[in-house]
Amino acid sequence: MFKKMLALSALLVLISSKVFAFDGYIEVTNNTGYDIYYLYVSNEERGDWEEDVLGDDILEDGETIRVNVRKQPSSVFDIRAEDEDGDTYTVWSLDIAKRDLVLTLDNLDSGDSQGDFDGYVNVTNNTGYDIYYLYVSNENRSDWEEDVLGDDILSVGETIRVTVRDQDSSVFDIRAEDEDGDTYTIWGLDISRRDLVLTLDDLD
Repeated sequence: MFKKMLALSALLVLISSKVFAFDGYIEVTNNTGYDIYYLYVSNEERGDWEEDVLGDDILEDGETIRVNVRKQPSSVFDIRAEDEDGDTYTVWSLDIAKRDLVLTLDNLDSGDSQGDFDGYVNVTNNTGYDIYYLYVSNENRSDWEEDVLGDDILSVGETIRVTVRDQDSSVFDIRAEDEDGDTYTIWGLDISRRDLVLTLDDLD
């Protein structure tokens, strides 16, 4: 009788250890073009999201964070991120034992977005003059969007990546204004096919 109870106890311990058998980690890289303020990593067997793993930290664009998990029922996780604009990115059923995660705009949740195109354009300044203002507007707009440089300057030889979301198409009009107030305008550029190198040939 004692041997049977001992064997049963050992079996229960073995089963219990298998229920929560996975310890590991995942490295999440933010390549969305936006800073991420909230990040949730939850085992697929849970019915809700775990607590935000970032806490008071921010996962800035281009940065990577390692998230450790312990005593999980499996290595398959659902992951959700929320950026500075409140937009979310969700990846379902990722086996973190096999691969890490690089978040991009391809992971953006559709939500109530008004357009279908998400992407970016790299703009390089080869004009010989510093650029103080840069406007990137979809061709379907009748006016220019806000200056994407803000307080920054696109110095000669430098490149900036401009990310766009929820646009009607991939075709954009781009205007730059340099330190002397001269403008450079490119009309009808399909940014899904090529980036832009501004030169004096583009001078208005």
